[in-house]
Amino acid sequence: MFFLWDFLDVDSYIREKLCNEEAGDIERAMEATTVNTEKLLYMIGFIIFGGMFLSSIIDANFYIEEYSPARLLEFRLFAGGGAIVYYALVFLMNRKQSRYR
Repeated sequence: MFFLWDFLDVDSYIREKLCNEEAGDIERAMEATTVNTEKLLYMIGFIIFGGMFLSSIIDANFYIEEYSPARLLEFRLFAGGGAIVYYALVFLMNRKQSRYR
């Protein structure tokens, strides 16, 4: 993940703002580096479970020919169940964090 910060050039933005002596610029520089973990976790889940469902759609013929339609259904139910558990945990974690703010 370190390469992402280098790519976005966040450090040079912070250094530039810290060189200025105005307090407002420093506060804005600090706010620019915060990450909303709720959105990040939802995006990660969408990529993971969306990829699983997409691969089950793309490789559906392979699963049906090599194994059986039941095997394909089992994979899709596993992906759906995992997505439900993941999103429920992310929701509960963020609900708990918002109480303490």
